[in-house]
Amino acid sequence: MTRWTTLAMLLIACGGDKAEPGDTAGGGTTGATAGGGGGGTPCAPTASDDLADPFAGLADQADACSVSPYWDIANMATTFFVGDFEVDSCGEITGTETWVLYMNQNMKDLGYIDCEVIWDVTGTHTGALEGDNAAIEMNAVVNAGLTTCLPNEDGVEIYVGEEDVTLSYTLILNADGTAETRFSSNGDTIGFGGWNANHITYTSEMSCKAF
Repeated sequence: MTRWTTLAMLLIACGGDKAEPGDTAGGGTTGATAGGGGGGTPCAPTASDDLADPFAGLADQADACSVSPYWDIANMATTFFVGDFEVDSCGEITGTETWVLYMNQNMKDLGYIDCEVIWDVTGTHTGALEGDNAAIEMNAVVNAGLTTCLPNEDGVEIYVGEEDVTLSYTLILNADGTAETRFSSNGDTIGFGGWNANHITYTSEMSCKAF
C-alpha cells in the first residue's frame, strides 16, 4: 500500500477540509536543478521562485484532527503533504515532497515529536510549464538526513515501504497562478498551490493518522 493510498483512506475516514487554492500553497526552496546550474546555461530557470510558502499556516491547524472522537484516547497525528518542485527550461524536475505530522498529546507523552518526512524528488516534463494541463513523472527517495520523525519502539521508521517511490501527477495550471495537483491514475486531487513557468507547489488537505 503506497503512502498516497494510505492518505486517501485517512481522508475518507476523517473528512478533513480541503486547502483552498492560492494563499495556502506556494513555493519554498529546492535544490539546484539538474541541467540548470545557473550562470546563463540553456536550461536555467528564468522565473523566480516568488510563490507563497506552501507550509504557511499548517502549524495553526495542528489540532485539526481533534474533531475525531478518538483524538483524546488514541495515538494520533494531524498530517499534511506538501510538494515543492522546480522545473527548468529543459523539463528537468527537482524538489521535495514533505509529510508533515503534528502529534497529539498521547504521542507526545510517549516521547514522539511533531516532525517531517522529506522525499527528494527528481523527474521530467516536456519543458517549462506553460499553463492548462501538464503531466509529470517523478521519482521520490526519502532523505533520512533531513527527516525528523522518530522510529517506533521496534525501530521501524514511519516511512517504511515508501523509501523509494514513483509519482505520476497531472497539474491543472490556472491563468491566475493557482494550481491543482492530481493523481494521473484516477484524477483525484492531491492538493492546491501555485505555479509559474519554473515552479509548482501544492499543499494537501488535512488527514488524521492513527498509530
